[in-house]
Amino acid sequence: MDLTVNQIIIIVLIGQTFLFSVLLLALTKLSTRKTSTLILLAFHTALLLNFLNVFILDQGIEGIPHFGLVFGLIYGPIIYFYSLAVIHQGFKWRPIYYAHFVPALFLLLWIIGVDINRVSTPKTEFLITLIFTGVQTVSYLYFSNRNVSFYKSLIKQNKTQYNVDEFNWLRFFINTLALLFLAIFVESFLGLAQYDFYDYSLLLLEGVLLYIITAFILYTIRRPEAFIAGFTSHEIEISKDQQLRYANSTLSAEEAEVYLEKLLGRIENEKLYLDAELSLQKLSEQLNLPARHLSQVINERLDRNFFDFINEYRVKEAERLFHEREDSRVFEVMYDVGFNSRSSFYSAFKKFTGVTPSQFKKKPVNL
Repeated sequence: MDLTVNQIIIIVLIGQTFLFSVLLLALTKLSTRKTSTLILLAFHTALLLNFLNVFILDQGIEGIPHFGLVFGLIYGPIIYFYSLAVIHQGFKWRPIYYAHFVPALFLLLWIIGVDINRVSTPKTEFLITLIFTGVQTVSYLYFSNRNVSFYKSLIKQNKTQYNVDEFNWLRFFINTLALLFLAIFVESFLGLAQYDFYDYSLLLLEGVLLYIITAFILYTIRRPEAFIAGFTSHEIEISKDQQLRYANSTLSAEEAEVYLEKLLGRIENEKLYLDAELSLQKLSEQLNLPARHLSQVINERLDRNFFDFINEYRVKEAERLFHEREDSRVFEVMYDVGFNSRSSFYSAFKKFTGVTPSQFKKKPVNL
């Protein structure tokens, strides 16, 4: 049987999506946080079924409806819940969440009914369905991106460093899919696909999708830790309070001054910032201060977020060590001052000194 270029691409996409699903299954067994990985697995399972449906249709087999728009209504909610599961450490799937997939279920039943009765879909009804699918998908992608922005603010308020790969993965995942869906909807509206998402005119889009799936697979193999992220509900609550600018805070000016003195004293005398696992919650326990009030003191009295407050101390310590231990390696100093991520160390060091650690080491020491 001679295969067309279109069929070959679909077969490769099916194989790659299946491979990625297997990788995600392996990660699920290894990870202590299974929910986010399972949701991502659901996304790629939907992709796999979508490609299989397209391939079967391309063979000219009768009696099989085209479920392209049904899958379109599925992808948005899955991406949204994936972003939530990555951010929330204790995220659990609830039965109420299935309500987000009701539109897809109704469309599925409608398509099956139309196919059974052998009724062709009017152009107007198709366009209305396409518009609804597009609006829904864009809405879910928008709120998913908002979740990522909130994720970044959580990092700044609660952590002293973070795996940049986690953040980049979420952005890459959401934005590339947003661009792909946008291209599909635009081309469909222009009529270039003649109301068939996977007509030959979409070979270029399929090639882009092929690239995206390949990138997903390579990313998963190289950076499996990117799927193990999250914040506790307590940390999320603290960040929300900060976003409200502590409007309802019970912290008095006198208490804030006492807390600040205690904070700076312990930080500078005991060098608590050298702890690579230091977080806002952990520091509040060490100081025996409410985490919410500690966050407020750092933000309002020092005009810093927790991330910059701790990392500025670490960078100053790194500068001192570079001067005292001229033969030391950058990585040695990085770990000694409390960083465990190269990207976080380089980013923080350049922010507070204007140069990278490597450049700083090459600078002559002013006597």
